[in-house]
Amino acid sequence: MEHQAFRKLGSPSLYDCASECLASSVCLSFGFEHKTRTCLLNRNSSARVSISPRSGFDFSDIQHWPKTLAGPCLGMSCPLTTSCQVDRHGRASCVSEFRGCGHPPDVSGASVTHDGLYQGAVARYSCKKDYIFCHQRNTSVCQASGQWENVASLCGKFRWRNPSLDNLYDLPCGPQSKFNVVVLATPTTAFRCSVALEAGEDVTLLSEFRFNFGLKRNVTVINSKFHHRWGIEEIRPLPLTVGKESEIQISLNDGEYKLVVDGVVVINFPERLPGKQPNRIHLKYDFIVRLMEISI
Repeated sequence: MEHQAFRKLGSPSLYDCASECLASSVCLSFGFEHKTRTCLLNRNSSARVSISPRSGFDFSDIQHWPKTLAGPCLGMSCPLTTSCQVDRHGRASCVSEFRGCGHPPDVSGASVTHDGLYQGAVARYSCKKDYIFCHQRNTSVCQASGQWENVASLCGKFRWRNPSLDNLYDLPCGPQSKFNVVVLATPTTAFRCSVALEAGEDVTLLSEFRFNFGLKRNVTVINSKFHHRWGIEEIRPLPLTVGKESEIQISLNDGEYKLVVDGVVVINFPERLPGKQPNRIHLKYDFIVRLMEISI
């Protein structure tokens, strides 16, 4: 039930905690931890949310407690957005009440756990299978505004199993100046297949394996395209065989691309437009891709 807590405060005793709940317009239950003298006010009751016993921690629905514990707030009827507060002279009044944050925001590729909905509560995110963290921080804190800290793009997908062709696959965590791509692929016809790294409409690196296509046959063509214009082709031997799976590896490091097929370096290819970082991968034409994995 502590995950339902919209307010967390220090309290001298269990009875004082019950009094705080009675003074709230939205509190339906409360929990009290004896060791730390911590009171948690909940906006749900045991009739709505399941509870789990915890050593040294008492829980109760507020409906079971006498209204007289509210003291000077007994006769007050505060609106739902407020709670009753007693000043040092014993006078009761309705004041604005923080009602907690909602459920922590969902993040693509991540699961989340949280310790409450009160101000200062912490939500912790874990990336799911085939996703990696894109930031050093994996938490979000409930703010006084009632909103959680922004955690957009916290996890990025880095592995695809049986990816389809002619789709665009984003590099995890956005454009990168250093990364490694591994593609396990099998050519299906003696025509052509390609792996391209793209940045918007530009192609920072095209690795095209040509069997029976174009003027030059059975070669690997390396090229790039900027501002809609292709550069000069680099031609290398063809390392792929129709019907045989190969490991195609493309890396970028210190301004230089490297194409490696089945452990053999095909080409080292300097950036043609220094600093132009790709943000996605494009798989095209006649092959079956079993796996694509990106490390950054």
